[in-house]
Amino acid sequence: MYKDQMVYKVGDLVKVGYPQDRLRTIGLVVSINENSTIYGVKFGKYVQNFHYSFIQPLSRKNCQGDIK
Repeated sequence: MYKDQMVYKVGDLVKVGYPQDRLRTIGLVVSINENSTIYGVKFGKYVQNFHYSFIQPLSRKNCQGDIK
């Protein structure tokens, strides 16, 4: 695992970096693959998978990664 990678857990609110629509940029982590690289993020009733590099924490207190 990369040192600069934030580690999220199921139930964390996250912000997805690339969509321009603000209503669809905040979602709930609902699934994680075994390498913690792909996260399933739920937007309303839809779930999409994202690589961890597209995901940002809503609050630094919610994530388990190393805070610098």
